[in-house]
Amino acid sequence: MDSKAYSGGLAELRALRDDIKPLQRELSKLQAELTKLRSRRDQQIVQLGTYERAKADRIATSAGLSVIDVVALVPALGPAGRLRRSPGLSGHRP
Repeated sequence: MDSKAYSGGLAELRALRDDIKPLQRELSKLQAELTKLRSRRDQQIVQLGTYERAKADRIATSAGLSVIDVVALVPALGPAGRLRRSPGLSGHRP
């Protein structure tokens, strides 16, 4: 590589930098918007999870998440939580 090739490479690098900058700004805005939407979705999941007949699989499908993700947000919808929520299954015998 000679001086001319090096200078040309630096000019090309600056052009790439200039192309990247606006895309990074746009990406930052989109990531902030996505974070807000995910937060709203998670709050809605927690709210729906308080319904006594709520099912993790139905919420997961509607939210576009896995059942595991829903149960992580609302542990009462998991297998252990279902036992605690079910009437008559408190573990006490008459």
